[in-house]
Amino acid sequence: MAKDDNDITRKKDLKIFATKKDLKNLEKSILHQVGEMLSGVISYIDKKHDETFQYIDKKHKETMHQFHIISEDTKHDAMGTKKDEISVMKDKQKNHGSRIKRLEHHTGLIAA
Repeated sequence: MAKDDNDITRKKDLKIFATKKDLKNLEKSILHQVGEMLSGVISYIDKKHDETFQYIDKKHKETMHQFHIISEDTKHDAMGTKKDEISVMKDKQKNHGSRIKRLEHHTGLIAA
């Protein structure tokens, strides 16, 4: 009878342990779940990649717009400086002093 008790115990012990088929099914299930998780991570990364490029493109356009504004302002400043320089050069004419005196008398800045 002792032998029969051992056989029954061994059969119960074997039922506790998973069979090779169970292990293969578990492996497939785990690999499938990992694949789904990786697919989700990859789609998230792709989404963030696209959002990042859209943000960079938007900032590039804003930066170029600001650059054009600044360069246009600089151009107009340079043109204004050139115009001021020309008007100063014209003020160096011979009758410059008499013109200033006439303006001062007219405005009353100098007592006649």
